[in-house]
Amino acid sequence: MKKFILAVLIAIAILISSPFKFLVVHGNSMEPTIKEGDLIVVYPTNELKIGDVITYLHEVDGKRYLFTHRIVEMHGDIIRTKGDALEKPDSYTVKKLDVVGKVVLVIPMLGTLICIATSTAGWISFILIPSILLIAIEVRRIWRLRNE
Repeated sequence: MKKFILAVLIAIAILISSPFKFLVVHGNSMEPTIKEGDLIVVYPTNELKIGDVITYLHEVDGKRYLFTHRIVEMHGDIIRTKGDALEKPDSYTVKKLDVVGKVVLVIPMLGTLICIATSTAGWISFILIPSILLIAIEVRRIWRLRNE
């Protein structure tokens, strides 16, 4: 058990220090390639080409959001993107400076599990209840040992 916990801690440290970004997909503009609830792994790179799926920052109503679409045109540092599920390219262009990175891996449905696990209900289900059960089992074991 101690080795498992150590392995998990090492894995978390590696993930935190790596250049990769792990993002949960919200929306269906990239279906069927990437579906809502998938987890995408994004690698920061300047080596982009037409056909790459990228994640970039785009402003909507004064707020900046992350979008993930496919590159359909490039002219210097200006990029035109399109969601696979959309008929037309996006009405805006993306500056290369706003590109977070290229999608290098899609893990189906893992994002949904992460969203559930990080919600209040998920925290109760995955952390609190198992913790209470483990404590109860240990208290019972200690109680039995003392009464033998």
